[in-house]
Amino acid sequence: MHRTPLRGVLPITVAAIAVAIALAAPSRAAFAFPPAATDVLDVSATVSVTSRLGSETFPLTGTVEIARSDPYIDGGVSVVDLEIVALNLTGQSVTGGVGVSESAALASAGEIRSQQPGLDYPADAFLDAFIVVIAPASPSPTITLHNSAALRMTPSFGGNPIQTSAWPPAYPLTLDADTSPCVPLLPVNPMGACVTNLSVTFGETPDPGGAVGGFTELSPPVASASERALRFPIAIGAAIAGFVLFAVTSWWRARSRS
Repeated sequence: MHRTPLRGVLPITVAAIAVAIALAAPSRAAFAFPPAATDVLDVSATVSVTSRLGSETFPLTGTVEIARSDPYIDGGVSVVDLEIVALNLTGQSVTGGVGVSESAALASAGEIRSQQPGLDYPADAFLDAFIVVIAPASPSPTITLHNSAALRMTPSFGGNPIQTSAWPPAYPLTLDADTSPCVPLLPVNPMGACVTNLSVTFGETPDPGGAVGGFTELSPPVASASERALRFPIAIGAAIAGFVLFAVTSWWRARSRS
């Protein structure tokens, strides 16, 4: 009668238990904020404006540079400070070309803040944007406008607030501004312009090398809630399978000897 050596089964049993432990344990690499750096991102935006000329919605495209700090602990959770240090957007309104840049007088700051201690992602995020707009005007060719009330932008999907799980974004990430009822563009005269809606989408870095040291490279995407929910039963199943294999083999070996 053929006998299965016990020493051949032990490695299989140990491997099954190791798989169970690996599945049950969270991946810490996915939750680590990286060191400070500056990210250059493609941007597409849609802005709605009212003025004495009426209302208009038009698209803008360009790039943004966002500096981020080293992570630190605040209130028991990890935080990364953000600041828009450069912005270059252009678009076409019904009255002519429009350019948008970062304010030289006011800092467009924000942060990424983890939701619970010891787990960086998912995280809440926001950016307070202060911009300078060069728009067509009459009788002068253009007029320069700016906002003194922040355009606070937060991640959203379908108009609903969401958290972020990577930065710079590993996928297009949309931030919507809270403009209710509107954010004035100064000086009020002669345009009387006011931003009634602003939606900005950050894409992947234009230069693949620009992501080195970024959140995307150092922090793999976090498993979804459904994936995390499956880990425990899979781990238990792997452990039980290893134990059953060991028990059956031991019984068969003892029976064969009798």
